[in-house]
Amino acid sequence: YAVVGQRLRSELVLEAAEAAGPEPSLDPATLPPGFDVIARGPASSTLGFPSQPSFLAPDALVAYYGPAGAGDPERFIRIVERPGDAVDVDLARLWAAESRTGEVRGRHAVIGSTQTPGFSFERYVQWREPSGLLMTAVGRGVSEDELLRLVAELGLAGDGEIEGLLAEHGIQSQNAVTEGDDSATESIPAESIVSTDAATGDRAGTNWTLTATSAEGGDVGLELHIGGEVESLTWDAVDGPGDMRLSPHVVYGQTERAVFAASDGLVARATIEHLGMVSPTEMAMYPVALDGQAFTAFIGFVPVEDDTVITVTSYDAAGGELERAEIGPRGQIQPRP
Repeated sequence: YAVVGQRLRSELVLEAAEAAGPEPSLDPATLPPGFDVIARGPASSTLGFPSQPSFLAPDALVAYYGPAGAGDPERFIRIVERPGDAVDVDLARLWAAESRTGEVRGRHAVIGSTQTPGFSFERYVQWREPSGLLMTAVGRGVSEDELLRLVAELGLAGDGEIEGLLAEHGIQSQNAVTEGDDSATESIPAESIVSTDAATGDRAGTNWTLTATSAEGGDVGLELHIGGEVESLTWDAVDGPGDMRLSPHVVYGQTERAVFAASDGLVARATIEHLGMVSPTEMAMYPVALDGQAFTAFIGFVPVEDDTVITVTSYDAAGGELERAEIGPRGQIQPRP
């Protein structure tokens, strides 16, 4: 249970926490003066925003749209759908730089914009369909009119349409392994691996792709493909990646290094830095839902020398530090207190 207050005196937050109920909820009578309940719902109601906590509904569907043939991180539309209640719609106001209530598709909606430090300006709209799906559309590099026009033209998926899209754009492979000696060969059953691209981008002409994978044997992971290099990290599906599972740095032929990570905890943002930098750099965040697994992928880039020690720090939604780790010059990872 966590009660978070922003720009409030600690005694006001503690007073509200004292009256917290089991749902969880706070007693409106104990809220600071002028405060009222905006909305109540699961943390997955804020899924789709770059600064949201890393709670993903396990039955969420996330679709990305961008210019044909380009992996442009500055121009895309992301649509997230998951089961939700009507009261969840207004939780979109939680992360907004500015917002207003309105109506889309004949339904109550919250329309606004958000910009987290280190991320580009984004417009969004959140509403609930009569079918019970909570919908969030987020656009980067598009106008509000363009985003609302797209939302107005959305239609219900036909029978088998979603399955067809997953079959066409997902990647499924069979890896068969055999081993033996001169006299006999023993075959090991093939393992099915489902994968999907979580994010793509370009670093000064070098394309990169962050791919999420889920193996039949129970391992889940991330792979970074960049400049001919491939680095991966994996974890058990039952345990999840934890607050922050970190990769070694990736050298890919430029004067900077790439670092990526995964989280299923309370991480709302993460930064990457070293002693030669004036200020930390925000790591980009991408929600991932694959094969029943849900987590958040992070990636960041920093210019370094051969002997540079990189520090990665994760924070919760209130700005509190959760975890800090160092990546040494040879890629070794060392947690820091």
